[in-house]
Amino acid sequence: MALANADYRNSNHALDIDVTIIPWSQRGSYLSLATKAGRQGCLTPGNDVYLVTHCRQFGFPLFALRPIPPGHSLPPPSGYRRPKPSTTVKAEPGLLSWQHEASTLAQVTFLHDRCLRFRGTVPFAFDTDAALEKEACSAYMFSRPHVEGKPDSIDYVFNSMPGYRFIVTQGKLSQINGNRPEVLDKRIEIAGTQENVEWELLVCELDVTLGVGPIVDTCNEFVDAVKNISFDSTVVRTRAEFSTFARSLCPWSAANLSQTEELASYVIWATTIRAGGRLTRETILMSKLWMNRAWSWDNCLNALGVADADLELALSQILLFSDLQAPNGRLPDSIDWLFVEWGHTKPPIQGWAIARLLHMRGKEIDLKTLQYLYTSTARFTEFWLEERRGSISRLPWYPHGNDSGWDNSTVFDGQSVIIGPECAAYLIIQTHLLAALARLLHRPQEECAKWSQVKDLLLAALVEELWDGEVFLVMNALTGEKKRSTSLFTLMPIVAAEYLPKDIVAKMVADLSKHLTPWGLATEQLDSPHYQSDGYWRGPIWAPSTQLIESGLRRAGYEELADTISNRFIALCEKSGFSENYDAVTGAGLRDVSYTWSAAAYLTLRREASARSKARSE
Repeated sequence: MALANADYRNSNHALDIDVTIIPWSQRGSYLSLATKAGRQGCLTPGNDVYLVTHCRQFGFPLFALRPIPPGHSLPPPSGYRRPKPSTTVKAEPGLLSWQHEASTLAQVTFLHDRCLRFRGTVPFAFDTDAALEKEACSAYMFSRPHVEGKPDSIDYVFNSMPGYRFIVTQGKLSQINGNRPEVLDKRIEIAGTQENVEWELLVCELDVTLGVGPIVDTCNEFVDAVKNISFDSTVVRTRAEFSTFARSLCPWSAANLSQTEELASYVIWATTIRAGGRLTRETILMSKLWMNRAWSWDNCLNALGVADADLELALSQILLFSDLQAPNGRLPDSIDWLFVEWGHTKPPIQGWAIARLLHMRGKEIDLKTLQYLYTSTARFTEFWLEERRGSISRLPWYPHGNDSGWDNSTVFDGQSVIIGPECAAYLIIQTHLLAALARLLHRPQEECAKWSQVKDLLLAALVEELWDGEVFLVMNALTGEKKRSTSLFTLMPIVAAEYLPKDIVAKMVADLSKHLTPWGLATEQLDSPHYQSDGYWRGPIWAPSTQLIESGLRRAGYEELADTISNRFIALCEKSGFSENYDAVTGAGLRDVSYTWSAAAYLTLRREASARSKARSE
């Protein structure tokens, strides 16, 4: 017997989600369903769909999810490796289905961001992998003693991340190799009964607050909730939540979103998680594929991508890092549920992002938040001026490529401690913003003047120390030696083009042609001996370099070239989706292929292009 195919849509169109590329999830949840988990999918063979938690760096696969079609059987539990199953998976916002031939065998939806609701008509196995379970710090599975009048349940718990409770609301729940302390491949199985093959199951994430311990007081609420809302109604509700979010992100197409617009909205919606663990605010992770953290420049692009639709969510992306700022003003490199990473920081583009945010919705930001934005940005600027300048130069230095965001760029070959021209450009924008905010907030006159003076000092130093008459140079921060580069890195001062001498800007703009492909701006010159098509920052196209340069060109009056770069990145996303980066020649998506900053940059560029088009027609 198969599940009835309910019609959840008001139209014939629904977004198809390929879970081999984009994890299936929903806003707020730390759980996703995908065929990959671990860095570059290293923890899963990819034959099944896995239930993945993002309370571990790179994602941890909790279970392989395995419906058992009629006439088939599963061998005893043996971990994640097995032949590719005969079932197929179909996913859309709010609903994932397992199918066999023409029949739907099982489905899952989100009852809550902490609770998955499964149903099916065939036995369904949740298999663990003993090798990974050992790595997960003493995972333990046990059946909870039966309580009269209560549904049966099984707990699966860990020492270092939330546990999970399986609660059967219809059918029969069993397990293999549970209730045993040794590490073994385990299985939880849900099936119907002789009287009724249909079953329904809740998988609830147990509350965990870091440093406090488990609080498991909400599972009963989920059990009560399913008595009042059907599975189909749950799907309809979740689809409506996503549809509202997507339309708010794409008001220019609100009644008829394109597939790319809807997919960009889904990538952001499904990759947003509630505050928890080390994350003090609702956070847009970079991905729920494996780059499941927030980094302190990626967040700026994401803030701008959602700002027009959800100001609170946009501000949370910026202020998340402010909440954890070090006493010396340094911002963390990245944050996830479990860790705050201080090994690096990221370049100071907060001023650039906040200035754009204020231009969009500044009148709606309350005074307290403006004060917080100002104070945090001022402290971060002081960090670069006080902690990252030496006697050899008036400009800040990077200790490593990671601190610039351009991890392995060719500018760091041979010496990682460098002074780059783009950091100064970012700080020129940032100090200009701080001067404006200081005046708006009625700070002392000398404080306002200080930021203007620092801007002028940085601008003079940038030109005097790093411009050789033709190009910007990179300086060895230890020896003062300077060198030219074939990286787009040295053209990034275009972001501050409105403040730079026009002749310098003209030469930089001309040099962009060495990087411009039919898809956008390659991060290394195409004829460079160091160019690599999948070389991370040694060739591929990236969202942040694209968006920063496009914005600088536009503000400096290079509208036609800015349009070209914008249109090509939009076309790139329409061709290849939302990857971490892209092959500059073919346009193919590379590395993590479900990346929010690419989706956010696409949405920002589409929104701005729509606004320009509307303005021209009026």
